Amino acid sequence: AGAQECHPVPNGARPAGRGVRLEASVVAARFDLAGAAGDYQGVSGAGQWLIGRVGFGVQVPAYRIRRLSGTSVGIGDVGVTAQWTLLDRGAASGEAGVGTHAHHDHHEHMLMSGTPDDAPAAATLRAGLATSVTLPTGDRDRGAGMGHVMIMPGVWGAAARGRWSVTVTASWGQAIGAAGAHQHGALGPVVHPMNRSELAGTVRAAVRFGAGVDVHASMSAATPLAEGGVVRATGEV
Repeated sequence: AGAQECHPVPNGARPAGRGVRLEASVVAARFDLAGAAGDYQGVSGAGQWLIGRVGFGVQVPAYRIRRLSGTSVGIGDVGVTAQWTLLDRGAASGEAGVGTHAHHDHHEHMLMSGTPDDAPAAATLRAGLATSVTLPTGDRDRGAGMGHVMIMPGVWGAAARGRWSVTVTASWGQAIGAAGAHQHGALGPVVHPMNRSELAGTVRAAVRFGAGVDVHASMSAATPLAEGGVVRATGEV
C-alpha cells in the first residue's frame, strides 16, 4: 500500500472578506509499493488570496524519499486552487444570502495558519464551488510526482461556531494527458497516489488556538471510476 495523501480543496470555513492567508504543513509516512518499501517526509508551504467570495491559492510541497536504492530530495507537484462562495449564512448579523458580501477577514484550507483571530462567535454556514489543479513539477521517476496534470473540481460546505469548524467536500478527480492507470507500481508516485479518474470526499474538523493558529483533523476516501483502480482512504492531523 502507498502512503495516502489528498490534494488541496478549499474548505470555506472562514468568513468571506479580503486578505492573504499563509499556511505550512508537514507529513511523514511509510510505503510499500509492489515490494518496494521505504519512507518519506515532506513539508508544504501554501498561500491564499481572498477577494470577497472568491479565493485563489497555491501549494508548493517538497519531499525527502528514501528507498533501498537510495534517497532523493526535491519538489513535488505544485497545486493551485480556486473557490467561489455561493451561500454565506450568519456571517455578519444573522443575515443569509447568496452573492452578497460579508465584510470579515478570512478563510482557507490546509493545516496551520498565521492570520488575525477573526473566527466569528455566532454560528455560520457556507457552501460553494472549488477546483484544484496539480501540475507535473515533481520527479515521477523518483516517486515525487504523477507526471501529468490532475484536475479536481468539486463542491464544499462548512459550518463554524466560535473557534470550531467542520467542513465537508466532494470532488471528481481526472488525469489529463496520462495513459493507463494512475495508481502506479514500484516506479510510480509515492506521494499523492490517486486513481486516473475517481470520486473523493473529505470531512475535516478544525479548532483555532490563540492568534490565528488552526489545527485540524480530517478523514478522506475515494473510489475509482475506471477499471483497474483501487478504493483508498486516509486520515490526517
